[in-house]
Amino acid sequence: VYTLTVNVLGNTHGQVVDETCARDLAEGFFSYYDLTKFQAHELVRARVAGGAPIATAMPGGVYGPGDHSEAGGQLALAHGGKLRFFALGDIGLSWTYVDDVADGIVRILDRGRLGESYILSGPSLLLRDAVGAAAIAGRKRPPRLALPTGLLRLFIPVSRRFGAIGSLPANLAETIR
Repeated sequence: VYTLTVNVLGNTHGQVVDETCARDLAEGFFSYYDLTKFQAHELVRARVAGGAPIATAMPGGVYGPGDHSEAGGQLALAHGGKLRFFALGDIGLSWTYVDDVADGIVRILDRGRLGESYILSGPSLLLRDAVGAAAIAGRKRPPRLALPTGLLRLFIPVSRRFGAIGSLPANLAETIR
């Protein structure tokens, strides 16, 4: 079972899609990470076409204990009532609990069809809505301040010139590019 990310399908503009969705290459890629995941997926698809016995798992945004992602950090802080503001609130993610991803991969291994891809995903939510839900689940008040994604993108050229982009967590810097 080859495991990658549902992000290889690209920006679906809020549409719920299935495994047959083809990424619109004209839209480009979110980051170098996104590009290399897509390239790896294409290499695996070529191997499958050549007869390699591969089934593919494509989880959405994985969350759960030990989550070190930028989104996971915001959720944990919101749940604890310590998130003063949030960033990238308009980014949509299809959230999947880590145990459900593990179970899905085992099921693909046991019962999946070779050559097929399987999306392992829960419902899609904007990060701002997920942050709000995490705060409410922790019986805390959701943060009122949001750093607009467009504003973050405006600062990227300046940040590169002065090296500030390197001080951002790598996954956040790549996401806003």
